[in-house]
Amino acid sequence: MITFIFLMLSILQLGEAGSPCPPAQDINPWFCINTPTFSQSSFTTVICNRPGCNNSLERVDGLRGQLLLDRVVISNVQRSSKVKDKNDDGKLKLPPYWLKQSRVRELEIRNTTLSNCSFCDNPLDGQEFYLNKLVISNCFLRGKICVDCPTRQERVQIDNYNYIYVNVKLGFETQNLKHLKSLEKLDLSFNKFEEITNTSFPSDLINLKNLVLCHNNISLINTKSFAIFPSLTVLDLSYNQLKNISRDIFTIPDGNLEILNLSYNRISVLPKDMFLFMMKLREVVLANNFFQSLPYNTWNNALNVIETIDVAGNFIVCDCGIKWIATNLTSITKLNGWCSSPWSLENKPLRQAARIISC
Repeated sequence: MITFIFLMLSILQLGEAGSPCPPAQDINPWFCINTPTFSQSSFTTVICNRPGCNNSLERVDGLRGQLLLDRVVISNVQRSSKVKDKNDDGKLKLPPYWLKQSRVRELEIRNTTLSNCSFCDNPLDGQEFYLNKLVISNCFLRGKICVDCPTRQERVQIDNYNYIYVNVKLGFETQNLKHLKSLEKLDLSFNKFEEITNTSFPSDLINLKNLVLCHNNISLINTKSFAIFPSLTVLDLSYNQLKNISRDIFTIPDGNLEILNLSYNRISVLPKDMFLFMMKLREVVLANNFFQSLPYNTWNNALNVIETIDVAGNFIVCDCGIKWIATNLTSITKLNGWCSSPWSLENKPLRQAARIISC
């Protein structure tokens, strides 16, 4: 059902037609679908979600290759073969130079146990000016994200009597994404990542606009972690374990960021300069955190551009500290949130409460 939904969304895509599907026998166990779009062109999707896919990844573009594929989807694929050598951690890796013979616009890998070194063998070689969307979601990746992750040896049982020591990357390695200059969206949601640093991603992703890191275990984001993305407009850090956030994780000034989603974290306060020199910021989502106040000296830096503020599900104390909402926040700005205290204002919308508070 999920795969069907993704496929139906493809109908909305426009652009140059993808290649005709290769013969079914040439691509099996993959299957290919050409979907008409509103532009009367063809949107080509190849999907691998059946038994045998783990041993047949190289058949993604059939026997001949040289295809233009709009979307490649790997879903619910689990490796079944045993560990082969010391550089094999027993998890699924994409084959070396996997897509070199064809060109792919979108690659989605979902619900599949991937190796931290799944991209170490240049599987996306040749996609520099084609791949614009990469999704690696619910792939059981954990720990750090790093351009060049350290390695340690781990003991792995290979049968009832024998074991082998294998080299395991201590984080998800992103070094071989560095050439993807056309990549606009990177989705690493529903994994178990814990930390983001200024060496988590290669600096070559100059056109990345949308970075999705929601539904992880991220508790630490270091200085300048996102400053390497000059085109970043949407950042989704919702459903993580963040207690603190700082302005210096972004560029200063930042003339591109439009949407910042920090909902469902553990943040209780923002730094005074959080929105300083964010000239295009229009939506801030802070729902379901631990905020008790909304200091004016934090928000006044963004009041001339921001369109939506969502602080629903927090513990906002409605006192004179929110009076600025009535006097400085324009009616154009959508404010979502309500009072938690005092009891006389409990559950009252923040804008309405700010108007009746006497200070």
